[in-house]
Amino acid sequence: MKKAVRTVFFGIMGVLCLASTNAYAQQGIYQNFKKMGIYYSSALNQYWLVIYPLIDKYRRGNFDTNDVQITLETKSGEKKRISSNDLIVINLGDMYFKKAAQYRLFRFNLVIDNSSSIDEANLRLVKDTLATFIRRLPLSLEAQIIRFSNNIKKSKFTNDKNQLISWINEPYERGGTALYDAIAAGVDELKYSDDDIPFKFSIVLTDGKDTASKRYTDANFFKSKIVSNTADLSMPLFIVGVTNGVNEPLLKEISKFGFYRHAKDFPDVNEIFNFFEKIIKDTYIIKIPGVSSFSELKKIYLGRQLSGKNVETIQDFTVH
Repeated sequence: MKKAVRTVFFGIMGVLCLASTNAYAQQGIYQNFKKMGIYYSSALNQYWLVIYPLIDKYRRGNFDTNDVQITLETKSGEKKRISSNDLIVINLGDMYFKKAAQYRLFRFNLVIDNSSSIDEANLRLVKDTLATFIRRLPLSLEAQIIRFSNNIKKSKFTNDKNQLISWINEPYERGGTALYDAIAAGVDELKYSDDDIPFKFSIVLTDGKDTASKRYTDANFFKSKIVSNTADLSMPLFIVGVTNGVNEPLLKEISKFGFYRHAKDFPDVNEIFNFFEKIIKDTYIIKIPGVSSFSELKKIYLGRQLSGKNVETIQDFTVH
């Protein structure tokens, strides 16, 4: 994060944490970036655009955020250009400096299958992979561990990485697979947590189909509910399906606003979590001052300043 932006960022974060933020998302056609969410703070009248670059040109280290320009378009067709001086552009991969741990820019939960179909050796491999994943993440995080088998066990949210790893390594029951209930619990935990963090998501790992859910017993109802909630709340799911025992069409459908990856076997899980780590580190969060009622906002145009007053549009993101 550039020095000038970091200074402004620290100044506004204390105010931001007092504000209530509502989230909105809509699936669109992704070209240079994948839209991870658009959040709105009514108290501060500001937006947070969360995006992940799909091509190297715009990845961390290659993209000059000093030249970023935003244009807001309302449903009436009015356009308002926001200069780079009025924007805060944060790349999560820059959040490793000492004071970064004081802030919360992303909140997620790890929803981990603990069923008996995963033998002890593979479960140990999963735990080691997840511990490494947690250690490598940017410091401005808040996370929760959810373990599931016949039942579900949820930790609280914390930014203490050692505590998160301790919860990952705790023994837990080995039985069936309450997959639907566990995924829904993860979404609910994020849905009802404090709305003062720009980026929320859930990471799910499973090796099988649902066999033990009590709340969600119908697959179609579960799928419809999760797709609706994750879209409305701007909350992508990152899902790892391990072995050919998973219901891959369902997992792909509920993660369409996020990412689905299949692992042939448990040794392949590490590579997928390396990919998820890269997604998080490459994600940009852009704070934009509001200029009208959010319900009237139609599109956000991301661009970069060229010579003179010319602006090149990189991509537009549909809001409503």
